Amino acid sequence: MAEISEVRGHRKERVGEVVSSKMQKTIVVRVERRFRHTQFKKIVTSFQKLYAHDETNQAKVGDLFGFKRPVRCPARSAGG
Repeated sequence: MAEISEVRGHRKERVGEVVSSKMQKTIVVRVERRFRHTQFKKIVTSFQKLYAHDETNQAKVGDLFGFKRPVRCPARSAGG
């Protein structure tokens, strides 16, 4: 198992602000990304909301939270 994880490579560490912690063991984190615009050469800030796993359920709204692997979007009902 250790060999497989080494082959997989480096995962990007994401750090963001907790926006919601109403779900059990899952939180919503807002990640900020700054980059230079290709045409206008101005610094642009974009935000992305990702789900992250919080095993201890201790993260509160406004905390900084670091994670490597985001959780997929929660399951939706078949009727919706």
